[in-house]
Amino acid sequence: MDVTPQRRLVAVVSALAAELRPLRGRCGPKVVLLQAGVGPAASARAVAAAVRAGVGGVLSWGFAGGLAPGVDSGSVIVSAAVTDQCGSVLSGDPLWS
Repeated sequence: MDVTPQRRLVAVVSALAAELRPLRGRCGPKVVLLQAGVGPAASARAVAAAVRAGVGGVLSWGFAGGLAPGVDSGSVIVSAAVTDQCGSVLSGDPLWS
């Protein structure tokens, strides 16, 4: 697999197949769709495998409507950092956020 910067892949990871269904056939050749399964352990395994395979970026994708007041269905949320289940803050790539 060629993972030079111009050929670097991006993984779109979701828990459920239904979350990926709208993306199938609509993403370019540099995008890999991954159904990880539910929960942080499943997500961690999928992302670790993707990174080992040469993925250069990860996009978490899914249905999360109604998680916060004022966030409408269909909103796109881009974070500068995320906090994992242990409370560790993980910074994102500033070019993505």
